Amino acid sequence: MSGTVALQKNSEWNFHGSIEGYHIKMKNTTGAGDSFVGALHGIIWEMLKFARACGAIIMTIKGAIPALPTKKEVLTVLKGGK
Repeated sequence: MSGTVALQKNSEWNFHGSIEGYHIKMKNTTGAGDSFVGALHGIIWEMLKFARACGAIIMTIKGAIPALPTKKEVLTVLKGGK
């Protein structure tokens, strides 16, 4: 069993924690890394779209804290609503 480790590169590598792997009967590791990176890319893309919608909404209201959107507002914008 292995897991995922989070590291950050500044002037040196810094350990930030780990996530335990899944208990599976491993038969083949070919493609495991590609699958991992592909899934990570997909979720990062969705996060960027969500963040972009948050930024768009907050620019329509005066003030910082009062302008922070709710999840429902962000999802409405993502679905093409206003």
